[in-house]
Amino acid sequence: MVERSVKQLKLIFVFAGFAYRPIGGYKVAYQYVNFLSERGHKVQIVHGISKDAKATNDIVARFFSLVFKRFRKCVLPWFNLSKAVQVNFIGHISNLALQDSDAVVLVGFTATQQLNKSNFQNIPGGGIFVQLDQHPDLLNITSSFEEIVGVFKQKNILHVSIPGIVQEMLSDIGLKSHAIAPGVDSEKFYHKGINSQKLSVLTFKSNIEHKAFSVAVEAMRYVHHEMPEVDFYCFGSETVLDIPDWITDLGYLSDEKLSDAYNRSSIFLVASSEEGFGLTALEAMSCGSVVVSTKNGGVQSFLEDGVNSKLAEIGDSAGLAESCIVILRDRNLLRELSVNAVSASANYSLDVSNSKFEEFLLNLK
Repeated sequence: MVERSVKQLKLIFVFAGFAYRPIGGYKVAYQYVNFLSERGHKVQIVHGISKDAKATNDIVARFFSLVFKRFRKCVLPWFNLSKAVQVNFIGHISNLALQDSDAVVLVGFTATQQLNKSNFQNIPGGGIFVQLDQHPDLLNITSSFEEIVGVFKQKNILHVSIPGIVQEMLSDIGLKSHAIAPGVDSEKFYHKGINSQKLSVLTFKSNIEHKAFSVAVEAMRYVHHEMPEVDFYCFGSETVLDIPDWITDLGYLSDEKLSDAYNRSSIFLVASSEEGFGLTALEAMSCGSVVVSTKNGGVQSFLEDGVNSKLAEIGDSAGLAESCIVILRDRNLLRELSVNAVSASANYSLDVSNSKFEEFLLNLK
């Protein structure tokens, strides 16, 4: 049981969209929401359902709110969101009506982009806008980049960012941020000591371009050619076509089953061209799987090449494959990197991350 905070805050978390499938940034924000609710803070979530501000979308949003209230686990099966948290849907974030609160937390730059300037009026109750920055996607919003940065500075929006590439990006455009690293839920993701003699490689499947699943497949293809005795797996809720028949598609995995998959995998392969942090890689490390990854920006916060992982250049499927082969052919190296991975992941506790975020919010006024 989490001890309740002496000072209770009224908080609103604003998401530009809704994630029917697991998304790292949403997962981190939901973890904050659950923790803050358990601590006695009054937390509300607002999800936009469309990029279009049509009036008909508000009707659909009201229907979504009713359905979510009755069938929460069916609508959001991949995360156990606390029932104490009020969840509402609106047609478009520009229709957000500010309520009395101590802080309005904007999850991701897209939420800020979709807000009208009128939304940035004073928050009833004297609250403060907080931008939760977990991915360098601001650089991709080219059409309104300068306008959004101007809003950040003019309205004195406070930033909480992931340390590393995201914090550096904000610094480069003149924005200060309070860095808080995401944490691993050690009650779900931990090294279970599964002694599997069978070598295997696991990766995440996705149609999102920067996840670079095709690069991961090419790397695995090379390893498969050189070491046909190795098993290959992928997981993820998206339907991806043309997966080779020698790769077993595990589909969507609950946290419990994903933890088992990490524990049974010799290597967790990350081929992304861009990551704000890379929470799946950190979860894999905590389960003893050795991460072989591209230098995608986010993972360098916790991966150390040759110490607890192996790193390759972005897009270098051959380099990823070579690293996998070197590790898989040397059981002593595999064991050493695995032990170091578990040790390094212990520095990223979910409890510590949650507490730091709460402390930041409590000190806003």
